[in-house]
Amino acid sequence: MPGKDKELMQALHKNSGFETLSDEQEEWFYWTNLSRQKPKFFFDSVIQPILKLYPKLESNYTKSLKIDLYALQHLALVIPNSKLLTLAQGHADDLAKQKKLLLITQVMAKAFKIA
Repeated sequence: MPGKDKELMQALHKNSGFETLSDEQEEWFYWTNLSRQKPKFFFDSVIQPILKLYPKLESNYTKSLKIDLYALQHLALVIPNSKLLTLAQGHADDLAKQKKLLLITQVMAKAFKIA
């Protein structure tokens, strides 16, 4: 895997909400944005090495992903919204206190329920 893209990291750190993220959240925003900002590079340097290491993962889906990523142009950054992060964390904390699980009940997440 490539080292972190310095230009992308600088762009992400310009957003004040980025500084409040957990390490896992930072990783999600980094990799999501790398795939949006440099889709061909993302496929070639992140996805392709995984496929070489695990050839059984190669499928029509990975071929389609390559086509889609190669066709993409530079997309806008996805940046954290502190209000939405606070709301989501509060919701997750509430579900945990109630010892409830969020279950996806249908393919493609068309419906879900809280059990």
